[in-house]
Amino acid sequence: MTTLSAGRAGNSRSGPWQRRWAMVFLVVLAPFTVDVLYGATTIGTAIAILAEIGSNGLDALLARAVAR
Repeated sequence: MTTLSAGRAGNSRSGPWQRRWAMVFLVVLAPFTVDVLYGATTIGTAIAILAEIGSNGLDALLARAVAR
């Protein structure tokens, strides 16, 4: 049986930058998949993605935080 020391608890390969990039990717990808891929927002009105990041992206980030 192996034990983890206090300094190596959890996933030691995921540094703080890797977690931040995962959160940024989630915030940007959520509105893109919800709106653009399903046709609610066309590519021509791509500026609307910035508003959708505020609603859908941050909701996905909140759901991730609750799940963790």
